[in-house]
Amino acid sequence: MSLEDSVQLSESFGGPHGNEFSDEAAATSGQTIGSITIRAGKRIDGIALEIKAPIATTLAHGGGGGGDPKTLTLGAGEYITSMETHWGERKGHTRIFYLSFTTSAGNSISAGTMTNDKNSVTAPEGFQLGGFFGRDGDEIDSIGAIWTSIALVTAPPNATPAPWVEKTMGHDGVVPFKQPEPVTISEKAAVKFKPQLHISNGCHAYPAVNLAGETSGGLETKGAPSAGCKGSGWGSQVYGRSTWFNDVWAIMYSWYFPKDSPSTGLGHRHDWEHVIVWIDNPDVAEPKILAVTPSAHSGYSAQVPPDADKVDGNSVKVNYESSWPINHALESTTKGGDYQDLIMWEQLSEAARQGLQNTNFGSANVPMKDGNFEGKLDKAWPFGKKA
Repeated sequence: MSLEDSVQLSESFGGPHGNEFSDEAAATSGQTIGSITIRAGKRIDGIALEIKAPIATTLAHGGGGGGDPKTLTLGAGEYITSMETHWGERKGHTRIFYLSFTTSAGNSISAGTMTNDKNSVTAPEGFQLGGFFGRDGDEIDSIGAIWTSIALVTAPPNATPAPWVEKTMGHDGVVPFKQPEPVTISEKAAVKFKPQLHISNGCHAYPAVNLAGETSGGLETKGAPSAGCKGSGWGSQVYGRSTWFNDVWAIMYSWYFPKDSPSTGLGHRHDWEHVIVWIDNPDVAEPKILAVTPSAHSGYSAQVPPDADKVDGNSVKVNYESSWPINHALESTTKGGDYQDLIMWEQLSEAARQGLQNTNFGSANVPMKDGNFEGKLDKAWPFGKKA
């Protein structure tokens, strides 16, 4: 089977309203599906598919947060193999009223209201449900199944990768990566020293990219500094990347904010801020923090070493704040903050790395991407003369 044939689309059902969505770029052969969740009242408000492997994430569609959630958790070697869809009209728009899914083990989940307009699709032999495509808004307007090969199919050697195409989505629709279990020395160190982020004012941190490489469209600088960005319903994200730099181990932790606006009309769409935690050696029993350098207005502040009251165990504490009319920046703080799921640069899907590498975030730039990462470390170096 070719790589192209390992992902197949069913017929779709519903109407032409809402915004187009597709998980085709994220759906791959060899996936392990953990669970499926339907949010519904009289109609289908949302649908979510939890992917456990090869990269843990959730493919979710529908908005508004309405409906009661129902979840079916799959067992080992169990696959979703059929989908039944019912649709009808609501206020002149065709909506999905009912969904039902059945697994290879005979388990099922359904929600919504049955109608006379209905159809069913079944996975080809050797395939399972790996994602969705269709249209949505506050509810699901149309939906189709993306079937993926249960067996892993790999690209032939020297295959030419598909060209990357920029695709953005609403800032509150980006689903973060779940924090993977750390395996390597560098991953374990990054989790061990994960910082706390305190928000004094402005936006909360949001995911910037999803599994499929779709990036956040951000927010206009309208309303209060935190208007429209008080936290994502899907959860937040902190992005990490680490390396040796002048014989010191540097771990960069980066956060994305949909806007950087001290007050309405000031600032800009999108913001990236980061902190670099410098440690002596990740491969010793008790690594020590040597310095911390939070980003601030294209530069850095530094603590060498950090004050004891600005560290909680192994976690440095940083504060995101704007002193009007200056834009937001990070600084070391005594205030405790929150943790976000950490995803390292190397743990991102290829599509997500391409999204962060190539998307134009305007006045903000992705600090850990290729071409930026080592230059940021060089600029933030806090120890005086380099080795």
